Amino acid sequence: MVVLTGIIGLIWGSFLNVVAYRIPRQESLLFPPSHCPNCDHRLGPIDLVPVLSFLFMKGKCRHCGQAISWQYPIVESLTGLGFAFIWMSLSPINTIDLALVVLHWLFFSLLLVIFIVDYKEMIIPDEFNIGIGVLAIIKMILLQSYQQELLGFAVCGATILLIVILTNGMGMGDAKMFAVLGLWFGFKNGIFTLFLSIVLGAVLSVVLLATKIKSKKDRIPFGPFISLASTISIFFAEPILAWYFQLFNF
Repeated sequence: MVVLTGIIGLIWGSFLNVVAYRIPRQESLLFPPSHCPNCDHRLGPIDLVPVLSFLFMKGKCRHCGQAISWQYPIVESLTGLGFAFIWMSLSPINTIDLALVVLHWLFFSLLLVIFIVDYKEMIIPDEFNIGIGVLAIIKMILLQSYQQELLGFAVCGATILLIVILTNGMGMGDAKMFAVLGLWFGFKNGIFTLFLSIVLGAVLSVVLLATKIKSKKDRIPFGPFISLASTISIFFAEPILAWYFQLFNF
């Protein structure tokens, strides 16, 4: 079953590439069908096999020879791995568990798309934050848990909003994203995710500057760090916090 979920993830990852490309441009996700962005040739089944098509065609469009971005096989592979790990982590045994797996798949998908879009376009479209909010509400209803989630929504959202107002170092998209992440994770795990994203942002920003991938004049989007921290929290927030509270006898 793990292999099957990985294959589902690979196929879904191909669609996520379409979402990441078209949503910021306000284009339809359905029309026109998948095509080469260089020559506009409509892609056939042989062009759309996740990862394998990229390898078979040696990373080039078979119609015009234009190089295909490595983003495509990377996103497909990460989605496949993410779906498989989520299945193994949650180990569903009943209908509610299965519903939670699907919710986590969709949540992970939105995090991945936000990472790409904010890194490339410097924007977190409201559609993605609304999507996380809807998933969080469905999760709350399934688990019949509301108090910690609403507290997480208020505290996480207000904290980043305050940072936006005082420092202008983040955008409103970041504040909205943290609000809905608080709704998804709840207060405790939401605060952990907020803290982790700030740490990752500081460390990785230094790396980007040191390697000259970014210069001091460049704006560094915060959305990718939030997405990365949130992905880590899906799998490790609970054990890390349990270890921390045990260590300090909380």
